[in-house]
Amino acid sequence: MTDRWYDTREGIVACEQRGLAGLRDLSKARREAYNRSENLAWWCVWAHYVFDRCGNTLVTNENAPDYYTFGATPPAVFDREEHQAVDKGRPWSMSAGGIPPAEVCPHCFEGWTRSNHKDHFWDCNKGSFHQSCWDMKCVAGEIDFFTTVFEEAGLTYSELRLLPNGYSRRSPSPWFLLMTDHGPIKVGARKRVFEINWSHFEIAVDGTELFKDEEVTQAQSLVHAWGREKLIEYLRTLMARAGSAAVGE
Repeated sequence: MTDRWYDTREGIVACEQRGLAGLRDLSKARREAYNRSENLAWWCVWAHYVFDRCGNTLVTNENAPDYYTFGATPPAVFDREEHQAVDKGRPWSMSAGGIPPAEVCPHCFEGWTRSNHKDHFWDCNKGSFHQSCWDMKCVAGEIDFFTTVFEEAGLTYSELRLLPNGYSRRSPSPWFLLMTDHGPIKVGARKRVFEINWSHFEIAVDGTELFKDEEVTQAQSLVHAWGREKLIEYLRTLMARAGSAAVGE
């Protein structure tokens, strides 16, 4: 191979044939070449890893395979011209993600191979996980966090149901529905706040009156809480008002 093997079809095919270890070497070599101000070409491997002109290694998002028309089995390696020829230059949806590392997933202690390389999630603080493992880790973490919050808030409920995330359908973190004596309460995390929704309470509790002194988003049967302590405080306040309203009936 030439000195610039990382930017030739022969060199990239050789890396691809070595599997993920070869692709990691390729990614490293191209980043170093870009840092040396070398001009690089665009390449794609396994119709999933895109090595761009700036030394980056990107991954195609889930919908990208719908765009190309190579047939049932696209080439293991193809360049920009080949991509444009069959796909008429339509852009792919891509994101930073990189190639799975040599280390194992810290959740299940299993690694990655060509057969499961797409099952990869990278967190800037916690590193690489299988996407499926990360999803389970998120669910377990949210259950632990919220059940502790409900306990500290003094909530009693006959059933705790897990719901799809009400803020982002792409998030694996669940929201929760608590079946209380006064009716269901829906609780979940948004981007920066927690949402409490009691729109199906048997007794009307006006959130705009109950939380009128709080500078937060509020509605007839909804309030947003900034932080864990406020979430606990609002749940206590809501249940106390519902309890007193029930006694007064």
